[in-house]
Amino acid sequence: LPHHQLYGPKDTVFLVSEHRPASLKEIGYLGIPIAKQKSSRWEPLHPLARLRCLRQQECSRVTLQDTEACLYVEGQSLRLPDLVGNGWQLIEWSGKTLGWAKVSNGVVKNHFPKSCRQQVVASRVDE
Repeated sequence: LPHHQLYGPKDTVFLVSEHRPASLKEIGYLGIPIAKQKSSRWEPLHPLARLRCLRQQECSRVTLQDTEACLYVEGQSLRLPDLVGNGWQLIEWSGKTLGWAKVSNGVVKNHFPKSCRQQVVASRVDE
């Protein structure tokens, strides 16, 4: 990314704009957290998925249907047997990036932040 630096104290990598205001530098604002080290591996963080520039990049993605997207934002794992590929993938629905999932043999392991999860109630009209 032009005009950005990666900065990583300890176990987290931050994306920092070279043009951030001095006031943010003074209070120690580190930038947007994009990856975290877990044991001996690195995992992408939710803010990385939400970056507009990432949406234009070539990376693995899973596009969900409406019902699957509801289950995803509730925090549930999904079984998509026709899904090809393993590893970290962006989750998309209706042209929008929702977050990350780790895919393994057709199972989409949810990594949507717990603080963002919500119970989705399907509306039903009683006739």
